[in-house]
Amino acid sequence: MKPIYPNIIWDWNGTLLDDVGAALDAVNEMLIQRGQPAIDRARYCECMEMPIIRFYEKVFDLTKEPFESLVKEYNKGYGRQMMRRGLMLGAKEVLQALSDAGAKQYIISASERATVEEYAEKYGIRHYFAAVLGAKDQYSVSKIGIAAQYLKEHAVDPAETVVIGDILHDFEMAEKLGTACLLIANGHQSREDLLRTGAPVLDSIFQVPDKVLCIA
Repeated sequence: MKPIYPNIIWDWNGTLLDDVGAALDAVNEMLIQRGQPAIDRARYCECMEMPIIRFYEKVFDLTKEPFESLVKEYNKGYGRQMMRRGLMLGAKEVLQALSDAGAKQYIISASERATVEEYAEKYGIRHYFAAVLGAKDQYSVSKIGIAAQYLKEHAVDPAETVVIGDILHDFEMAEKLGTACLLIANGHQSREDLLRTGAPVLDSIFQVPDKVLCIA
């Protein structure tokens, strides 16, 4: 087997990391503390948008509390919730298969880079990646600029690259970079939203090798 796309850019949250439940529980803890009703996963996915401040605008009242303080509170709750969660089922096996085929893999995340590095080491997958890229702080900036700068500086050919993610922002990044795109519909946005992009939408990470590898 050899890779159709020698360069594979992975999103982190909701694609490699199975954290939707952690994120939803952390948000609901905050809502309940404020006397507001909890939201379900469908509503969470409906509200999800990047940059992340747009999500907070839909779920919380930013006229009463600053975005920065809400993010700090969320991150504490998210960290507690992630103690009993981990990678997507099959993530390690897929990363190994792509590595064995000779693909060069990257993580590009809107989350803080140091945090992503920490989790990647904790789950034993850091060695699969040529680079782990992310935000400088905890406020989840757009990934597009981060990715574009890296591809330019390291002469990564967009025509030989695929972005794999779980939200519309991953598709937007692929369009801006000029790469192919695969979306997986078990993350932070709904299948219906992802299908509107026209990109291939997979059920799970297990289907990725069939889409990015071919028989030599």
